[in-house]
Order: sequence, then structure tokens, then C-alpha cells
Amino acid sequence: SSTNARAIEAIIDAASGDLALATQRAEEVVVRSTSTYLDVVFANLAKAAAHRQAGDLGACELAIGAAKLAVAGTDDVIMPLVIAMAEAVCGLGNIAHTEVRFRGLGLDPEGWRQAWSLAVSGGAVLA
Repeated sequence: SSTNARAIEAIIDAASGDLALATQRAEEVVVRSTSTYLDVVFANLAKAAAHRQAGDLGACELAIGAAKLAVAGTDDVIMPLVIAMAEAVCGLGNIAHTEVRFRGLGLDPEGWRQAWSLAVSGGAVLA
């Protein structure tokens, strides 16, 4: 969906250091009634990464809370882990514990850890 693409673009914007565009695109997704819960999760995690880069831990924590709220009530077992990894990389959780949870489901956490590390650092060079 276009909202899914917009949410992913927001994460890429955060990773490339364009915090204003990341936040703008993420907000577009959050307010659209056609957004799926996955779109809203990724948009809020993009906002969390942008806020973390800007040094606003309170806003980062609120965005992560909104991502958790979006997945609450679903039977999704993967997205809570993805959110936990973003939260940990933002300095609000335990990376090692989250990696153990990923491996407990037979998943390799490395890709998600690296993706959120890039989104939070803002130093990614995108070709």
C-alpha cells in the first residue's frame, strides 16, 4: 500500500539523517484511516528514531508506546520483537535480552538490530 511505502520511506529518511522529512512522512501514515497496524508501527518507529537522533528521549518513548499500542490486540508475535529491538537500540531496552527473544522464535536478530541502529544514528549513506 502507499502508506506502507511511506512508512518505510520515513525509516529511510531517519537513517539518512533527514529528521524533518522522516517525521512528516511518518505523521502522514499515522493519521490516515487506510493505514494498517503494520504501517502505523513502522511509522511510529521512524518517529522514535528521528526523536532519538534529535536527543528527545521523551518523544522517542512516546512514539515507541504508540507502536506498541498499534500492535496490541493482534496475534502478531514478530512485531512486538521488532518494536523491542527498536526500543533497545534507542537506549530504552536491553539489546541482549531482545536478541535472546528473537532466537527463541528461531529468528536471527542481526538484520533488525542493524536496521534500527542505522535509523537511530542517521549516518547511513544510501545509494
